[in-house]
Amino acid sequence: MQGKKSTDEPIIYDNEIDMWLDEFKTAQGFDDFRTIPQTVWTAALIFVQRHLFPDTKILKIKSPITVSNRHINDMYMYDVLDAICNHYIFLCYLYDKEITISGFCHLTGIEMSSVLSWGRGESLSSTALMICKRLRDGREESLAARMVTGRQNPVGILSILNHFYGWAQPGVTHEVAKPALTADQLPRLDAKCTPDADIIDMK
Repeated sequence: MQGKKSTDEPIIYDNEIDMWLDEFKTAQGFDDFRTIPQTVWTAALIFVQRHLFPDTKILKIKSPITVSNRHINDMYMYDVLDAICNHYIFLCYLYDKEITISGFCHLTGIEMSSVLSWGRGESLSSTALMICKRLRDGREESLAARMVTGRQNPVGILSILNHFYGWAQPGVTHEVAKPALTADQLPRLDAKCTPDADIIDMK
C-alpha cells in the first residue's frame, strides 16, 4: 500500500501507517526499508506508534457493550486491529522483514502479554485469536523467505527456525525455494566438455 503522487500533487497515502513510515525514512536519510536492519525497522514501528497510537485507548471501543451479561468498556476494536495486523504483515513481506508479535506490539502500543493471552483464547473475540495465530505463522514463513533472499546470514535465521519451529528435528522436513539462476549462470548448450578441467597437476 504505497503512496501515489503526480508531479503536481502531494503524496496520497492509503493509510497513516505508510505516511509515518515515510516520515521516518526521510528523517533518517535512507531510501528503502529493505536496506536497513531489523533493529532500525523496529525503531520505525515505534516511531509510527508514538505519532499514530500514542494511547491504546484509540484502539478500544468508544461505548460499553454487554457480552454474556457482562458490561465491557475496555475492549479493543478487534476489526481495526485485524486490519492493522494485515497491513503490518504486508509491510514485513514487502520490505523483507521478520514478522513478530513484538513488532505488532511496537506498532500498536499493545502489551505483548495481551496479544499472547489472545493466543491462549482468553479474549472474547475469535478475531483476537486469529491475529495472534497469523503473527506466529507469519514469523516462520517470513524467516524462511529471508533465507531465500540472501540479505542475511542464513545460519542465524536457521538457528531461530530450529529453536522455535523444530526445523532440525528428525522427521521434520521443510522446503525452501532456491533463487532462480540468472541468464549468465545457466549452462551453455554449445559449451565443450573438458574432462581434464578438474585434474590437478601434482608435479
